[in-house]
Amino acid sequence: MEDNSKGVIEMKKCNKCGEEKSVYEFYKDKKTNDGLYFWCKACIKEYKDLHKEEMSEYQKIYYQTNKEEIIEKKKVYRVAHKEEIAKKKKAYQQANKEEISRKGKIYYQANKEEISRKGKIYRKTERSMAAKRKSSRKRRAFKVSIKENFTTEQETFVKNRFNSKCFNCGSTEKLHLDHHFPLSKGNPLTIKNAVVLCEYCNISKSDKDPEDFYTYDKLTELELKLGNNNCRWNLKKYFQQRRLK
Repeated sequence: MEDNSKGVIEMKKCNKCGEEKSVYEFYKDKKTNDGLYFWCKACIKEYKDLHKEEMSEYQKIYYQTNKEEIIEKKKVYRVAHKEEIAKKKKAYQQANKEEISRKGKIYYQANKEEISRKGKIYRKTERSMAAKRKSSRKRRAFKVSIKENFTTEQETFVKNRFNSKCFNCGSTEKLHLDHHFPLSKGNPLTIKNAVVLCEYCNISKSDKDPEDFYTYDKLTELELKLGNNNCRWNLKKYFQQRRLK
């Protein structure tokens, strides 16, 4: 183990393989004197690979034995680190947008019947119906406050514009009209703010801004389709800045 002129540990000897390695090759461990685990990352990986089944079985037994304590600790942690968790989650979703969408669609297609069955059961519960009534009242009141007045003729026009297909995935099943810029942020449904999405994509988009849901190419295509040539942001510049963050 070596120290530099400032007293910061730069090298450490692995207790398993015996090699001197950079401190960055070791995981942090608050229980040790130097704050680093005894084994290097490579040795830990090798051990885990050799004892995968044994460790998996141990973890299952440990979880079942200490289930309530583990759940309570996780709840406490989530409450204490709520903003940090939300920030990391958003960053991950932005970095893996297409992969998350792809996996979600695969899972939905593979489990469509089971998801539908559970959904039907839940929608019949008093909790679900109460939440729906509350949401509907709030949504209607908000639409009135922002003077949303979307006609049947406009709805037909929008569906024809998108060839009665989900703009995001191309599905023709369970189509919805989505607020391109979210209703929750004061944007009423209009010809230039209505997009046809299937139920899955509409739920996935939720109240996200367009740039937080679509890829750059998809969003560029959509803005042109909606006739938003004088868009409120420069798309290319926006996405370039986002990648730098």
